[in-house]
Amino acid sequence: MASQTMAKHQSKGIEGLIFYGFPLHSPAKPGIERAEHLSEVSVPMLFLQGDRDTLARLDLLQPLLVRLHLAKLKIFEGADHSFKFTKKAHISEHEALSLLADESKSFIDSLAENF
Repeated sequence: MASQTMAKHQSKGIEGLIFYGFPLHSPAKPGIERAEHLSEVSVPMLFLQGDRDTLARLDLLQPLLVRLHLAKLKIFEGADHSFKFTKKAHISEHEALSLLADESKSFIDSLAENF
């Protein structure tokens, strides 16, 4: 995982990380052990998560990210780990990809402003 590499080596030239559905835990065993290394990452991080993601319960992820001053969380209501939305959300696969791209672009643009 890129974040583990960044936690250990702080690779030059990498100015930020974007996580598309961070796999915090297995569906059968909720926990935060997989994220312990994130406090060692020294670049801004954007976490894009669906609120129905069975690999990252928000009640575990949100408090964890609040403690990380370089982390930002964007929650997609009605989306699962693969960013498939419920029919009730009326968001197609194409629209979902567009939403992810827009958030990613905004984050990248904000990093570029610091150069």
